[in-house]
Amino acid sequence: MTTSVLPPFIPENAPFSAEQIAWLNGFLAGAYSGGSPGAVADADVEATAVTILWGSQTGNSETVAKQLAKRLASSGCQPKVVDMGE
Repeated sequence: MTTSVLPPFIPENAPFSAEQIAWLNGFLAGAYSGGSPGAVADADVEATAVTILWGSQTGNSETVAKQLAKRLASSGCQPKVVDMGE
């Protein structure tokens, strides 16, 4: 017997617009689907280009931007990290 766990959902009376509720519910459904993030069914699919902009006085956001770029790259994306000061 397989037990199915339903993902959490945002109730209709939450203080969000209908579009925000739909997006959040989709996000939660994907997060709880058990699927592999970034899994690509077709190897011929072109990778999604993502630009990550960062700006920092302490360097913290640069570190976070680079960490995010690594995660995106491992998910099949093509991240580009850009200092907004340049």
